[in-house]
Amino acid sequence: MRRDRVSGVILAGGESKRLNGLYKPLLEVGGRPMILYPLEALRPASDEVLIVVRGREKADSLAGVVGSAARIVVEPDSAPRAPLIGLIEGARSAEGHTVLVAPADTPFVTPRVYEILDAELAGGDADAAVPTWPNGYIEPLVAAYRRREFLRAAEEVVSRGELRISSVLSLLRVKLVPVGALSERPEVTFLNVNTLKDLLLARRMMKDLGGAREVPG
Repeated sequence: MRRDRVSGVILAGGESKRLNGLYKPLLEVGGRPMILYPLEALRPASDEVLIVVRGREKADSLAGVVGSAARIVVEPDSAPRAPLIGLIEGARSAEGHTVLVAPADTPFVTPRVYEILDAELAGGDADAAVPTWPNGYIEPLVAAYRRREFLRAAEEVVSRGELRISSVLSLLRVKLVPVGALSERPEVTFLNVNTLKDLLLARRMMKDLGGAREVPG
């Protein structure tokens, strides 16, 4: 039975340019701040959860919402703005051998997703377990990574002046996990809220689910 320590990392530092600068993690879906949904999805499979933010003001706002359920990590103001940088900061601060990652704007992601990804990583010799769609598109920000191997590859990529997570994956042994193995309705589970249209859609979907985030699968 595995007992490597596992850390969950939520990326909550992105700019919301398509939402007029509103801070997405605190926008409400189903009457609750959106940050609470990925937090609840990660907690069953994680020994700790970290939330990576940019700026002390946002950190304080999130701390008031999540309380002791997560540890807040603040990105340096001088760091480039990119999801990869947030993931590096989270992995550096994490205590786990494995890092499970979630964006802050995924209100329908479920614990089952991370339990399966964690098991896929623990049961083989891959460095990363990443969901993949039938068309070949991948979900590297809803994934599981071996922390040490990820950091080694990520720091090499950044040292070359690159910020693409795909460049990091090219240096890792990656297990691709079909989204259909993670959810019966992956188009719901993996929904990202990037625009006002997405936000309104997420609110309608949550209402249709009766306020419950969990969807089949």
